[in-house]
Amino acid sequence: MLPDGRGNVDHLVMGPNGLFAIETKNYSTFVKCSGDDWFVNGKKIRSLSKQAKRNAIAVRENLAAVFADQGNRLPFVTALLVFVNGNGRFSIKNPTVPVLRSSELAEFIAWYNSARPPSITSPKLRRAIVHHLHLLQQKPDKWVANG
Repeated sequence: MLPDGRGNVDHLVMGPNGLFAIETKNYSTFVKCSGDDWFVNGKKIRSLSKQAKRNAIAVRENLAAVFADQGNRLPFVTALLVFVNGNGRFSIKNPTVPVLRSSELAEFIAWYNSARPPSITSPKLRRAIVHHLHLLQQKPDKWVANG
């Protein structure tokens, strides 16, 4: 969870090839994408790709202070949409974010931007990011305990 209801990120991967905000879906039905328009069994749903992009932007904005404190340039956060149910059928045309099956995710991240220099190289910066994200996860528990 990100502060102020700005996002519920399913997974965040941090590595030498960048930061990845991953939106996961478990559909076992027919899913169709045309750009930012999404349909499940022929019925239009809220845009999964827009959701993934909003979450990536929220993560980036939330980490801005960490990067400023460490004196580093804030990297782009790549939005990914990953389908985890192997029984789903898909028709994906012109997606605005990378759309993957879970079996493709590790290889995609490993090869992503492999020609560019690493964006997160400092162990101190990696620790600061993890610490910041860990603190965010502590807050909702306190709110529940006090509320």
